[in-house]
Amino acid sequence: MIEVVAYNENWPLMFEVEKSKIQNVLKEDCIEIHHIGSTSVPGLAAKPKIDIIAIAKNRKDIIPKMKTIGYQYKGEWNIPFKYGFAKRGDLDVNLHMFFDKNHPEIELNLRFRDYLKTHPENREAYKNIKYEILNDPNSHIKTGKLNVPIYTLRKREFIDGIIRKMRYNRLRVMKCLTDNEWQKAELFCKHEIESEERMNENRKYLLLYKGVDIISCAKIDISSKKFVIYGNINKDESDFFYYLINTWLDIQKM
Repeated sequence: MIEVVAYNENWPLMFEVEKSKIQNVLKEDCIEIHHIGSTSVPGLAAKPKIDIIAIAKNRKDIIPKMKTIGYQYKGEWNIPFKYGFAKRGDLDVNLHMFFDKNHPEIELNLRFRDYLKTHPENREAYKNIKYEILNDPNSHIKTGKLNVPIYTLRKREFIDGIIRKMRYNRLRVMKCLTDNEWQKAELFCKHEIESEERMNENRKYLLLYKGVDIISCAKIDISSKKFVIYGNINKDESDFFYYLINTWLDIQKM
């Protein structure tokens, strides 16, 4: 069951406690740690889960290290190059671990947080939208391979609107996750992607975003490391996409 509660002034303190634990276990591998998500925005109603971004120098032994302080590895979720961790108990935490300080999702999350901090009218609108969505009894239903709640999907339009207002326009790569993303992938590939193919662990579809707009799609065979890129993109965008796909494929074999 999804629960959204009024802002809790203890959330920043909870973050600081977890930050200290993460720093202690990562030691010299720790680069930065940030409080993100709705619990990081004073006055904003949120699910009582602390979202944290941590940036580490390397991936080696990171999973067993985090396990010693209660974090379970959950995979990349839908963001290539990210390690997702969850901690549940007296305090619920979602930890987003990156290994490149320049990863576009880091900047996006920090800018989104800071925008809501400095634009109270948008913060209030976001709060109201959350409660409005939860009034729908179907909002708790999970859908898709990663079991994403309808509540999360329906917030997407508002969040994308804020990102446009921020004029955030960096190139980003995401895994196909939502129905909308699969529909976009099918348009680029010019064929229907069957459910069996979507669930195939050896076949992946990555999307190239420019800000919140999908501009290209790649169909990837993990075992052979072969892929095809679809979409009319320029050379810089194509080079960026090729480089990230090849780098990501190399990591899959580590």
